[in-house]
Amino acid sequence: MNGSKLSRLLLALAVVGLALVLDRGAPPTRVLSATIAPTTTVREVAPEQIGFFSDCDNATTGSVGCGPPPARWVGGTVTFCIAPVGRPAGLADADFRAMIAEAAATWSRQDAGITVQISGDCPDAQVFGNFRNEVGWSQDLNVTDSNRAAATVGRWRTTLGGAEKTFVEADLTLSVRYALEIPRQCLRAVIHHELGHALGLGHSTTPNDLMFASFNPNVLASCVTTPSEEDRQALQSLYGTRRSVAFGSIPPAGASGLLVTPAAASGSDIVAGLGTAGCRAEVIGVLRGGQWALFIVGAPAQANAAFPATLPEATPFYARCGT
Repeated sequence: MNGSKLSRLLLALAVVGLALVLDRGAPPTRVLSATIAPTTTVREVAPEQIGFFSDCDNATTGSVGCGPPPARWVGGTVTFCIAPVGRPAGLADADFRAMIAEAAATWSRQDAGITVQISGDCPDAQVFGNFRNEVGWSQDLNVTDSNRAAATVGRWRTTLGGAEKTFVEADLTLSVRYALEIPRQCLRAVIHHELGHALGLGHSTTPNDLMFASFNPNVLASCVTTPSEEDRQALQSLYGTRRSVAFGSIPPAGASGLLVTPAAASGSDIVAGLGTAGCRAEVIGVLRGGQWALFIVGAPAQANAAFPATLPEATPFYARCGT
């Protein structure tokens, strides 16, 4: 890669897209694209000027639909489907899906009032404008800009008077060309970063933040997949805070893991909280007197009678997440 730097730059459109581009020489500061709609207003802007996705262009006034307040999803959950068509043959389907699931779980664990879910495959090809949130591939990202590695495009509705902006669609598109050229760790970082944009985040100005505007593919430590405190606070500023029901790493689908309650909670509370973090809990268990007491989701109350009505703060417990 010859020390190349990947820079995520903004496409400030009435329908807005954030792009990831590869710098092969002089540092690029702008990306232009007018491929969404012929009436779209296009603005050039340096990446560090964008605090939230819907800011679009903090340097230029008059951008239609852009600026405060920041756009956000409503309802507490946003769902994406996977458009696998076009996936490069060198990237296993299971690995691609695992990367997306990992990114969704990562953002869902940031103690913010938003959960990211993956519904499975999209019913048809990725098309922006169908009010469906999609993650897919494209050969065309590099037609007008040979260095673009990924892009996120989103749109929102603005209430009368501009008091609130609500997302109605966000699509993540990855470049087939660069998917295998950059290290796998950096591809994971790209997916995490672009999903952050899809949730409404712009760019951080702090190096080593997940939402920082660039990373070096030759320095794996710069390919960040864990949100910083600044990233977390930005997400919480959009969606409010939601206290976690468990300390520890939420296990992936089909696996079990040891967690700890951060506060007193019932079995139902824990199951509900795990759900908001992307885990469809099947069973949780706690040791009592050397024996397991189980809370089986969906089982009659009698089957769960041995499970404590409330687990005290700092109680270790096991949870299994369904597939």
